[in-house]
Amino acid sequence: MLTRPGSGVSAQARAQLLPVIGSLRADVAKIPRTTPGDNPVTLGVGEPFTTTLTVALYFAAVFALPLILYQLYGFVLPGLTPSERRTALPLLIAVPFLFAAGALFGYFVVLPAAVRFFVNFNSSEFNVLVQASQFYKFASTILIAMGLVFQVPVVIIAAARLGLVTPRQLRRNRRYAIVACAAVAAFLPGDLITMLLATVPLYLLYEASILIAAFVGRHDASDSSDAGAAAPASGEHAMAAPSAGQPEPTVSEPSVQQIIDHTDSDLSS
Repeated sequence: MLTRPGSGVSAQARAQLLPVIGSLRADVAKIPRTTPGDNPVTLGVGEPFTTTLTVALYFAAVFALPLILYQLYGFVLPGLTPSERRTALPLLIAVPFLFAAGALFGYFVVLPAAVRFFVNFNSSEFNVLVQASQFYKFASTILIAMGLVFQVPVVIIAAARLGLVTPRQLRRNRRYAIVACAAVAAFLPGDLITMLLATVPLYLLYEASILIAAFVGRHDASDSSDAGAAAPASGEHAMAAPSAGQPEPTVSEPSVQQIIDHTDSDLSS
C-alpha cells in the first residue's frame, strides 16, 4: 500500500521501501504453515520406526478385513445348509462396509473430539506432550471400536433370521435400545458432545436394522407360502387313483393273533 503513488509517501521513500518489502515477503514465505508442536513426540531412538510399523500393521489389518472374511466364509461354507448360506452371505458382504463406515465416523467425528477433550483437560497444570506411540494406539483403539460398534445391524439381522427376535419385539424395546446406545457411547472416550454424536448414529443403525429385518421376514414368509401352495398339488398327484385296468390294492385287517404277536412276542407262547 505504501509503494503506491497515492499513498501519501514521497517518491524517494517509496523507492527505499521497495527492496525492504521484497525481503519481507521472502521471509514470510519461509515461515512454516504448521508449528512443530502439533506433531506427536518420540522419546526413544527407535520409536519413530516402531510406531510407523505399528500404524502400518493396524491399517493393513483393516484393509485385509474383506479378504479375511471371505476366507472365513469359505472355511465354514461346507457345513452350512442352503438357507444358512443365503443368510450368511449378505451379512458377510455388509461387514466390511459397516466397519469402514464406523472407522470413518470415528476418524472424522469421535477422534477429534476425544483428543481435544483429553489434551485440554486441566492443561493449565501440565506441560502436555503427546507421545507418538500412545497417541496412535489411542487413535487405532477408537477406530476399531467404532468399526465394531457399527456391526449392530449384522447382529440384529442375524438374530432375526435365526428366530431369536422379531421386528415387533425390536420396535417394542426401542426405549431400551436408546439406553443401550447411550451406554455404549458413554464408554467411548470424549465429552458429552462426543457421547451425543456417537449415540445418534447407533440408534439410526438400530432403526435401519428393524426395517431390514422386517423386509427379510416378509420375503421369507412369501417364499414359504408359495412353497406351501405347491405342496398339496404334489401330494394330490402322489395320492391319485390307480389307472384303469389296475386293481386297487386290498388291505386285509390283521387277526387277533397277529396283533398279539406284534405287540409282544412272549404272549404268543
